[in-house]
Amino acid sequence: MTREKKERPLKICSTCRYWSAKYKGFCERLQHGVGKFHRCSDWQDATQEAEDWHNLNRQKAAAAQ
Repeated sequence: MTREKKERPLKICSTCRYWSAKYKGFCERLQHGVGKFHRCSDWQDATQEAEDWHNLNRQKAAAAQ
């Protein structure tokens, strides 16, 4: 029996806008896994905002070192 691997829709965290293909993702703002990821077929609209937020956090972390 062969199972076809279905492509899962991406989900967006309702708190930090981090998108993930996982069922439960990791919220960058709350710093723990959350179940408040919403399925979103139009996730590309939030991609730039999420990337900007993650880049800002990376810059802050690099500056702190």
